[in-house]
Amino acid sequence: MAVAETNLIVHEVRYEVTLEHVAKLGEKFKGLTATTADGYEQVRLAIADLRGIRGRIEARRVELKKDALEYGRKVDGVARQLTEAIEEIEQPLKVEKGKVDDERARAKAAQEAAERAEAEAKLRAEREAEEARLRAAREAEEARIREEREKLEADKAAAAAERERQDAANRAEQERIRAEQAKLEAERRAFEEKKRQAEQEEAQRQAKIRADKEAAEKAERDRAAVEKARQDEAARAELARQRAAAMRPDVEKVAAFAEAIRVLAIPEVADQEAKTVVELAS
Repeated sequence: MAVAETNLIVHEVRYEVTLEHVAKLGEKFKGLTATTADGYEQVRLAIADLRGIRGRIEARRVELKKDALEYGRKVDGVARQLTEAIEEIEQPLKVEKGKVDDERARAKAAQEAAERAEAEAKLRAEREAEEARLRAAREAEEARIREEREKLEADKAAAAAERERQDAANRAEQERIRAEQAKLEAERRAFEEKKRQAEQEEAQRQAKIRADKEAAEKAERDRAAVEKARQDEAARAELARQRAAAMRPDVEKVAAFAEAIRVLAIPEVADQEAKTVVELAS
C-alpha cells in the first residue's frame, strides 16, 4: 500500500479589511450621486478606493492559498496511485462478474420475451374473442334496429295513408263549408242590397214628406207674414190719421204763434249771451 507523507500547514486567515470596515465604507458612500460635478468626482474616488481594496483582498487570497494548493496536488497524487492499484485488482473481478451478469441478462431477456409473447398471444386471443362478441352483439343490434326501422316505416306509411285520408276528408269538409259560406254571403249581400234600397226609398219618401211639409209651412208663414204686414200697414195708417186729427188744433196754434213771432221786431242787444238767446228764439 502506498502511503503519502504530508505536512499540514495551517495559516490564520487574516485580511487587512474586515467586515466592520466594509460596513463603515458602506455607510460612508451611501447616498452618493453623480448628478453634479462634485458628486461625480466623489463617486469616482469611492469606486477607485473600493477597487483598490478588492485588489489587495485578491492578492492576499492568492498568497494565503498557495500552500494549500501544493498540499492539494500531493493529496491528489497519492489518491491516484491508490486508485490505480485498486483498479488492477478490481478490473478482472468485474470481467468475471460481467460474464455471469451477461448470461443472466440473456436468460432473463429470453424469459421476458417468452412471457411477453405468451401474454401478447393471450391478449390477442382475448381481443379477437371480444371483437367477435362485440361484432355479434353489433350485428344483433343492427338486425333489431333494422326490424324496428322497418316496423316504424310500416307504421309511418299507415299513418301517412290515414293522414292523407283525413286530409282529403278535411279538404272536402272545408270546401263544403266554403260553399255554404259563399251561399250565405251571397244571401247576406242580397238582403243588405234590398235593405239598402228600402232604406233609400224610405229616406226619399221621408225627404219628400219633409219637403212638402216645409213648403206648406213656408207658404203658410209667407201668407201670415203678408197678412200681418197688411194689418200692420193699416194700423200704422189709422194711427197716423188719428194722430194727425189729434194734433190738428195744436198745429194751428203753433202756426198762429209762429206768425205772431214773425211780425215782432228783433231787439238789438249788446251782451253776447243775450245775442245768443235772441238768435235761438228767432
